[in-house]
Amino acid sequence: MPETFGGVDATHKLLYQNNVQFATQKYESYYMRACTPLSIKGETEQVLELIGPSEVIFDQPDDAPSPHIPPKHNGIYVQPRKLNWGRLVSNSTDILSATNYNSSYVHECAKAFERGKDDVFLPALTGDRKIRSSSTKTPVNVAFDLANQQVPVNFDAAGNTPLTVEKLLRVLELFAQNDVDVMREEVWATMRPADNRLLYKEIEFTSKDYRDTAVFDKKTVRQFLGINFIVDPRIPLAPSTSYRRALFWCKSYMHFGTAKPLQTVMDRVIEKQNQVQIYAEGWYAATRSEDVGVVEVLCTG
Repeated sequence: MPETFGGVDATHKLLYQNNVQFATQKYESYYMRACTPLSIKGETEQVLELIGPSEVIFDQPDDAPSPHIPPKHNGIYVQPRKLNWGRLVSNSTDILSATNYNSSYVHECAKAFERGKDDVFLPALTGDRKIRSSSTKTPVNVAFDLANQQVPVNFDAAGNTPLTVEKLLRVLELFAQNDVDVMREEVWATMRPADNRLLYKEIEFTSKDYRDTAVFDKKTVRQFLGINFIVDPRIPLAPSTSYRRALFWCKSYMHFGTAKPLQTVMDRVIEKQNQVQIYAEGWYAATRSEDVGVVEVLCTG
């Protein structure tokens, strides 16, 4: 029988911390492999100097002054988000059992944090960015460029359509028009299960050339036209509509960083009848560098 009021020693605390960290690798978010790591420090809002494309000057005279090519934008602010999780361990549960790698306390914590990272990353795809004002040097909210970076629900059709091959081709066309090098970029997309299912059906019955270039896994489209697909049922609908959204981005345009890594604390709490309290906390942030590297596609059906 477990020692009801026994202490939580350093061995228990370290074991739990290490096992949670190890478990997060098992449940690692797909989005973490689909973005560029961001170097951020601490919990406060901070400005990032993300580098955009620039142009060279041709055939400048030898006696001309050295050029100064200004940056494409003035810096982007990010505000790290705090993620925390906690659970009381009943006095009827042995502490060593709770800290064991196979414990539900370990795996639920790890899963929760990986889902939390998703919830930090997803809004950054099409949410407002904070850009440093060139005049005041303070953050200014800038909305996503829906006018130029959205594929309408009725694109190339007489009526509203689900996610189609034509819409995928339009996404790649928009990237190319904006001078995004899709030949070198790693292109990713996330969509709801219904959109992936309908896309699967279209590819399945379209030309052999299309079918031969797609990667399927148990009736799920994993890769097509050089685009890597993530299926996520939690993608919100387009605001003020019933349309589903499929979101496409180039890896170098989306950034995610850890401001403070996941840390756990375990101790007995006398106010909770001396039960063991598990607490976990981590700070994370995400942003896009430029709108041209992200496209939203509206879908129905």
